[in-house]
Amino acid sequence: MHIRDLRWGDLAAVLALNNENVPAVSPLDATALARLTTLASVPLVAEIDHVFAGFCLVLPPGADYASLNYGWFSAHAGALGYGTFAYLDRVAVAPRARRHGVGRAFYGHLVERLRGVAPVLFCEVNIRPRNDVSLAFHESVGFREVGQQDTDGGAKTVSLLALDLHWNEAFSSFAHRGYKCMLRMRIAANGELTVFPIGLTKFPFDRWKPPRNPPLKPHLIEPPLPLS
Repeated sequence: MHIRDLRWGDLAAVLALNNENVPAVSPLDATALARLTTLASVPLVAEIDHVFAGFCLVLPPGADYASLNYGWFSAHAGALGYGTFAYLDRVAVAPRARRHGVGRAFYGHLVERLRGVAPVLFCEVNIRPRNDVSLAFHESVGFREVGQQDTDGGAKTVSLLALDLHWNEAFSSFAHRGYKCMLRMRIAANGELTVFPIGLTKFPFDRWKPPRNPPLKPHLIEPPLPLS
């Protein structure tokens, strides 16, 4: 599977898949999709064996986007404790690609892409009509409900969801085999303890010497924490 940025040549396939998934996502025409794509900060496409398998569109705060749900998150982000956010406007997976991990791959990619950009990813899922498959999936990924509201003139009700993008909290729910987080501690001669939260995005698994995998590239997840 390959996750990449959406290209203009993908729009026909994206439009068709979007409108096949109504009411799970709202309908679009070609003009509305083109505009929404220009607003997106992270427009992504998934491919399996070089064949289009799905897409997702993420918007930043402050976009000129007349969405009731986007408006709710924009109005309530501060009260929820977030100074900024990313909003997943829509995600859809082609029927032939379902149960191949496309949705989880999208979210894993977004957690990496948004690290250091936004502390939270918002989205919504229908609870009237009820989308049990999507609700269960988002719960398994780690989303929590922060509100509900009626949309489409009362025809639909959505559960408003948030996924905190702290490195450990976000990646723990994805169970990515290549991601590792750990704590390392140093005790100075004067007895002061410093804790170093360390992350690895690529972790080798073979036992060859030297490993055939790329060399380790550890990074600090957060600044070191000194403890007296």
